[in-house]
Amino acid sequence: FTLKNEWVILYQFLIVKKEKRLTDETISNSKLQPIWGFFKTAFLGLSLVMILFPYVYSGNYNDDTAARPFIHGAFKNI
Repeated sequence: FTLKNEWVILYQFLIVKKEKRLTDETISNSKLQPIWGFFKTAFLGLSLVMILFPYVYSGNYNDDTAARPFIHGAFKNI
């Protein structure tokens, strides 16, 4: 996602072997930058919470307390 605007330049540099120069881009609307940063941080934080919530809710972090069948572990593969 970070390189979404430079994929053509990367293709020309890595595959076609043409010399390319990157240009500096400035953000035109600096008032929206803190808001955009907040939404990106909130999205990442909520994603992390949603991923980890089932483990925290069940208290089963490393699969030690999960329910097992009656003969689980009774056989050994040789």
